[in-house]
Amino acid sequence: MGDNGLGRLQAIDPRQVWPSESADFTPWLLDNADVLSDLLGLDLELEAAEHPVGTFSLDLIGRNLSDGSRVIVENQLEESDHTHLGQIMTYAGGTDPKIIIWVAKSFRPEHRQALDWLNERTNEDTSFFAVKINVVRIGDSTPAPNFEIVSQPNEWAKQVRTITDPIRTGDKYRSYWEAFLPVLRATHPSWTRGTTSSQPWVSMSAGAGSGSNWLFTRNQNRLVTELLLENGTPEENAVRYQKLETRKEEISPYLSDYDVEWVPPTENRKRGALRIFSQESVPTIEDASDWQRQYDWYIKSGERAREAISAIGGIPQADINNNPLEHFEEFPNE
Repeated sequence: MGDNGLGRLQAIDPRQVWPSESADFTPWLLDNADVLSDLLGLDLELEAAEHPVGTFSLDLIGRNLSDGSRVIVENQLEESDHTHLGQIMTYAGGTDPKIIIWVAKSFRPEHRQALDWLNERTNEDTSFFAVKINVVRIGDSTPAPNFEIVSQPNEWAKQVRTITDPIRTGDKYRSYWEAFLPVLRATHPSWTRGTTSSQPWVSMSAGAGSGSNWLFTRNQNRLVTELLLENGTPEENAVRYQKLETRKEEISPYLSDYDVEWVPPTENRKRGALRIFSQESVPTIEDASDWQRQYDWYIKSGERAREAISAIGGIPQADINNNPLEHFEEFPNE
């Protein structure tokens, strides 16, 4: 302890916490994606480890729930090297990610410069991050991750390049959701860590292991809140939907102020959904004077939808062995 009673922060070798990269660190990061989410300001969901890319294996693959885009992560418990830089490029070519994250104990200046160069020469739809692994503790306390960004996109420069391009619909949605997310976080900060989206929707995780996502969508003239059952096999998604639909009578009273649509999985669309629509039309997205009213609708409808799902004990889980479906192919066509 210092003279003023304060503890001293001590750096810990990451190998003391995670002796093996593949057996310890990668599984830990898969289960603790929030560490990267908080650091990068993204709403990340890591879905699988050792994801096959041809004859190689990518450490981690997942999604940015704000826009549904692909995210890949490659790990090192050592200093960055040329081998992993080449692996990252190989995995990016095989998975088409929007976000590429390289996590290492330390980064050589040449590798940081390489990622900076890539960020400077790619458009806003591709972002490279270098994340340094730091572990700290105070006295005899439990070690804690204290990761650090050492390379990231120059977002300002990318936005300037975007402005010089022809005006795109994605830019309108980006402005719309950028204004919405602070409003949402002021009321429900745990719903999303996302920063923005260039799509007509923003996606939020319904919870680890739920196999589902919440979406807010702005279509041409109506607002939509949606529970999407999509993060499993077609059979698992179908079982979850079937269980959810059997509780329709319990769910409906919570949604009486909305137009509701139940969307079963089909042979072509292998996911189910519960959608809630605004009953009134909305002005065009260019009319920012109406945005606050729309944002209020998203938040209120999201609250009611979550209350409804909570009232039935949460999102139903799939148990193929105990609740099988006959055959997925027997679902009706769209």
